Amino acid sequence: VLINPDLPDSDTAETLDKIEASSNMVPFLVIADDDEHLKAIDAIRHQAQEVLPRNRLSTSLLEYSLLAAMERFSMMVSLKQSAQWWNNVFEHSSDLISVHDPHYRFLKVNRALARYLDAEPEELIGRLCYEVFQCAGEPPGNCPHTRTLEAGVSHTADITITGGHTILATTCPVFNGNRRVTSTIHMARDITSRVTADRELTRHIAILDGMSTIFRLALTAVGEEKLASTCLEVPQSLTGSNFGLLGELNEQGRLDTIALTDTGWDACRMGERGQTMLMLTNMELRGLWKRVITTGRPVIINNPAEDPDSVGVPEGHPRIDCFLGVPLIRDDTTVGLVALANKESGYDEEDRETVEHLVPAIMEALARKRVELRMRHSEERYRLLTEMAPDGIISFDNDGLIYYTNSSAEKLFGYGPGELIGKNCLNLMPPEEGQTPGNEFLNVLVRGGDERHEVLSQEMTGLRKDGSRFPVDLSVSYWRHGDGFSATCIMRDLSQRKNLEERLRAEKDKAESASSDLSILYTVADTINREFNLKSLLDQVLATITSMDLLDIESKGGVFICEGEQLKLVSHIGSTDAFIDLHQDIKIGDCLCGLAAQTGETILSRNCHDDPRHTISYAGMPPHGHLIIPLKSGAMVMGVLYLYIPADVRLEERQIDLLVTISDQLAVAIERVLLFEETKALSLHDPLTGLANRNLMNLELKKAFAWDRRTGNSFSLILMDLDHFKNYNDSFGHSAGDQLLKDIASLILEEIREVDLAVRFGGEEFLVILPDTGKQEAAEAAERIRRKIAGTSFFYSDGEPPARITVSLGIATSSSDAKDTDELIRRADNALYRAKDRGRNRVEVWTDS
Repeated sequence: VLINPDLPDSDTAETLDKIEASSNMVPFLVIADDDEHLKAIDAIRHQAQEVLPRNRLSTSLLEYSLLAAMERFSMMVSLKQSAQWWNNVFEHSSDLISVHDPHYRFLKVNRALARYLDAEPEELIGRLCYEVFQCAGEPPGNCPHTRTLEAGVSHTADITITGGHTILATTCPVFNGNRRVTSTIHMARDITSRVTADRELTRHIAILDGMSTIFRLALTAVGEEKLASTCLEVPQSLTGSNFGLLGELNEQGRLDTIALTDTGWDACRMGERGQTMLMLTNMELRGLWKRVITTGRPVIINNPAEDPDSVGVPEGHPRIDCFLGVPLIRDDTTVGLVALANKESGYDEEDRETVEHLVPAIMEALARKRVELRMRHSEERYRLLTEMAPDGIISFDNDGLIYYTNSSAEKLFGYGPGELIGKNCLNLMPPEEGQTPGNEFLNVLVRGGDERHEVLSQEMTGLRKDGSRFPVDLSVSYWRHGDGFSATCIMRDLSQRKNLEERLRAEKDKAESASSDLSILYTVADTINREFNLKSLLDQVLATITSMDLLDIESKGGVFICEGEQLKLVSHIGSTDAFIDLHQDIKIGDCLCGLAAQTGETILSRNCHDDPRHTISYAGMPPHGHLIIPLKSGAMVMGVLYLYIPADVRLEERQIDLLVTISDQLAVAIERVLLFEETKALSLHDPLTGLANRNLMNLELKKAFAWDRRTGNSFSLILMDLDHFKNYNDSFGHSAGDQLLKDIASLILEEIREVDLAVRFGGEEFLVILPDTGKQEAAEAAERIRRKIAGTSFFYSDGEPPARITVSLGIATSSSDAKDTDELIRRADNALYRAKDRGRNRVEVWTDS
C-alpha cells in the first residue's frame, strides 16, 4: 500500500487508521512531501515499513524501498512464527521475567525469577505481584504494571522490594486484535548495589550543586542578606530540615544571626508579631549552640529533651525534635555555626558530612561578598567626596597653558600647591608609544576646535611629577572669548577601576574554570555509573580522561591494580609493545608507579630522563613527564593511575586537584566493581570448601546435557558420600568436621582433570561432573578418589591418633533414556546407596537391572 502524498493530512491519517484496523498485516510505505510532513506521518504511525521524502523520490529508490518493505514484512511473519523459540529464551534468561494479567496476578514466571524469590514457578502462578514483591496490600505508586495498563506503552521504574533490595523493572504491554492490553510482560534486574552507588554519587553531586549555587550568588547577589539566606537554605534543603539558623560571633563573643529560616520565631515572644522575621542579635551562648561553638566540633542530637545541655525553646516556639550543629571555623578559630533542626527521620553522619562539605563554601562566599561590599561602599564614599570636593580640575588657555588647578588635581599629578600654574597641559598627557608628541584630543582643543562646543570625554594616560603613569578619565568643555578660547578638564584617576576590572576578569576566568571542572567530573561520573565490568570501566574512564583538552595531558596512560606485592597492568592506552612487556607486572616500590602505590602520595615527574625515581626504561623511550595518582579507598591503595604529560611542562594546581578528585571517584568505582565480582563469585561457590555449589552445578549440567544431545558425546556423574561422617563429627567436633570436608575437597581436586567440575552437593556429599566420559573412565576416576581418601590420614587434634575415613561412590552416565539431569542425578544417587548397602568404601555403577 502506498500513501498518496497529495492527500490532505486528514486523508492520510484516515488511510493509516484503516490499515491499522485491518485484521490482516499489510506492509505499506509513506511518501512525505518534506521533512516536517515526514515527522508528522512518523509520529502518527510507527508501523510503516519505510517513510520516503518526496523531494528525493526516484524510480530506483521506490523500487528498492518496496523490496525492502516486503523483506521486513517477511521478517515480521518469521518473528511471529518463532514465538516458541523465544519462549525457550524466556525460560533460560538470567533476567527476572514474568507475565501478568490486568489484575496484577502472575500468569507465567521464568526460573530466574522463581530462584530469586526462593520459590517454585508454579507456587507463584495466580499470586498478586505486589504481595510477593512488597508484601503490600496494593500496588506501589510507581508500579510500571499500572502505568502500562493505563497508557498502553512500555514503562520502566526502579522498585524497592522486600528486604531493601531494588530492582529495575520494565513492563511491556501485550495487545489483542482490538488493541486492548490483555497482559503485560515484566523484565527486571536487581540493581541494589548500583542504586546505593548512585545515591552516594547523587548526594555528592547535590553538594557540588549547592556549592555552585552559593558561589554563583556570591557573584550576583546585590547584598549580603540574600547570600546568607541561600547559604542556610542549601544545607537545610540537602538535609531535609524544617528549621535553620546561620549565626556568627560578634566582638563581645555573643551570637548574631545572619540568616534565619525558622518560622517558629514568629510564634514566640522574642519578636514583634506581624513584622518581617526578626534577626536575633547579641544572644548569650547557651545549650546546644554553646557546645558546638566551644568544642568546635559538630553535634548531632536526635532526642534533645534528654540531653543535659538542652535548654528548651522560647514560649510559643515549636518543639525541637532533633538537632544538628556544625561550627564555622576560620584560621582554627570557631567564628559561628550552622544550626539545623527537625529533620523528619533524625540526623545521621551523612547529614553531618554534607554540612561540613558546605561550610568552607559558605565561609568563602560570605568573605568574598563582604570584600565586594566594602569595595562598593568605598566607591560610593569616593563619589560622595567628589561631589563635595570635585575631582581634579584644570583650566588652560588656547596655548595650553594652565592657569587654574584645584588641590585634587595637584595631588593627582603629584605636584605641590601652585606648581602646575603656567605649565603646558599637554605635558601632563604624554603620547602613547608610536604617537607624535601632544595628544590629538587636546590638540583639537588647543587649536580652537569648531564653533559648536560640546563636552568631550576620553580615557588617556596621565604623567605624574615623579614620572609614573596612570590611567585617567577626562571630561573637557571649552568656550570662546575674544580671539581665543579657554577649556576646563575634570579628570579622575582610573587605576582603581582598572584593577577592579582585572579582578572581575580573573573571577570570571576562575568561574569558567570551575564550570569546566564540574563538566569533566560529570562526564567521568556518568561513565563510572554505567559500567560494572572492571576492564571495561577502566578502559572507558581512561579514554575519557586522556581525550579532554582542558587537562593538558597526552592521550597515553594506564591503570595498575594492586595484587599482593605486585602491580598488575589492567588497562592502558597509547602504550607501545616494549612498554607493555616491561610493565605487565611490577613490584610495589619500583619506578614511579610502584613508589606511588607504596607511599600513597601523588607523584609529578616533569621529565623521566632527569628523574632518578624513573627506574624502568626501554630503548627508544621518548622524553616525557608523568602524573602518578594512587587510587585509594580510605587509607588502602587499590591501584595507580598514571598519565603522560609533555616533557618539562608544568601542570596547574587546579588540574592536578581535578585529576586527584577523578581518581578518588575511580577508586570508589573500582571497589564497587570488585565487590560486585566477589559477590557474583560467592553466589556460585561453596564458602567452606571453595568448590562449586548447586547453582554452578545446575548451569554446568545443562551445558553438558545439551552437548550430549547435540554431539552424542556422553558425560558421567560421580556422587559420593563420606562413610560414618556423623560419628567423625561426634568424636572430633564440628570444627574438625569442617576441616575434614575442606581436605576431602582438596583430595578430590587432585584426582580429577581440569575440565571436570567438583561440587559440594550438600552436607558430606560431593559430586563430580566428567564431560566426554563413559562408564569405564568414570569408574576408574571414582576408584582413584576412593583409594586416595581411604589411604589418607587426617590429623586434627594434638595427642590424638590420626583419623581415617572412607567414601562410598555412585556413578551414572548419560544415555538416550535419561530425559533430564535430575534423572541422571537420581541414578547416581541409587548407585551410591547400592554401595552403602554393600558395605561402604566402594564404587558402584548404575544399571537399569
